[in-house]
Amino acid sequence: MPDFSKTIDTLDGQRGPTAEKQWLEKLGSTARLQPIRDWTSFKNAFTKTFVFSESKTDLCKTMYACVRKTKDVSIYFHEKVALC
Repeated sequence: MPDFSKTIDTLDGQRGPTAEKQWLEKLGSTARLQPIRDWTSFKNAFTKTFVFSESKTDLCKTMYACVRKTKDVSIYFHEKVALC
């Protein structure tokens, strides 16, 4: 069995929908190379949890309400950018 830690990055759920979608696509490529059972169920559950779209109004409200909660400025910055 190959070492997937070198091909699939760790997912932290904090990078926003675009990064999560890219991670899922990379995982899908790996899954096709190394057959994974019940990929469709995994993909649907992952998409429902991390890959979403909201209305522009909701995103704007969320962006204005988003305040810095951590010491890590980069996490806060990327949350704001994803909402823009």
